[in-house]
Amino acid sequence: SSLLSQYRASYQPAADYEGVTTTVISAPEVESLDETSGRAVVLVKTQRKESTGTQANYTIKYQSIRISLVKENGNWKVDGSSWQ
Repeated sequence: SSLLSQYRASYQPAADYEGVTTTVISAPEVESLDETSGRAVVLVKTQRKESTGTQANYTIKYQSIRISLVKENGNWKVDGSSWQ
């Protein structure tokens, strides 16, 4: 299509590359669980690969994330999260 051709012709990559890949490295640790109210909090340990400039220029960090869950219609859904 001509619109796609226009976008390709005018595309300019960003000056700097930044990327983060996060991988879970352990089973979630249940910090609290209340089936009656449908609320839970889990702690997940992750490995984060942060790249700057190019994908080959990266650092590895280990960081946990605390995830709040709420049960809706029988399914657990994320209600919030915070990096630790």
